[in-house]
Amino acid sequence: MFTVESAVRLPAPLPRVWRVISEVDRFRFWHGLVVMKPHPTMPRKPYVHFRKHPTIGGDADIVRFEPQTVFAWRLKLGPIFTWQEEYHLERFEAGTQVTLRVQVRGLFSLLMKILPKARMRASLETSGISLGRYLAQTLSQRPGQPSETRKR
Repeated sequence: MFTVESAVRLPAPLPRVWRVISEVDRFRFWHGLVVMKPHPTMPRKPYVHFRKHPTIGGDADIVRFEPQTVFAWRLKLGPIFTWQEEYHLERFEAGTQVTLRVQVRGLFSLLMKILPKARMRASLETSGISLGRYLAQTLSQRPGQPSETRKR
């Protein structure tokens, strides 16, 4: 097992950041590593796959949901691979700090240790930057104006 963590400060109100992070159908607009889609009949079991490897994926579990504080999900592919992401939100003077923690477990995690943690952390930081851009775009739109991002 290994863990990588990154934090980003966003100039957006905590309730807005929470809504974007905790609404599964918005993940694909800002997350750099995975695409998450709502399951048609089980709201606590979204479907997740990796952007660069769309054949690697499956039904995930929402493992923590503490409104406006913590959102966590886990994708487990048997004993070989478990990927868990946790988002911790905190208010700060000019907005919201989001701390993203990724834990990788299972036999496959031994192979992933070969990748430098700095590279994984850079991917998480990219997701944080993308989240900030998505929030800025959606905050700057007038009510009723369609999002360019949603047209993808």
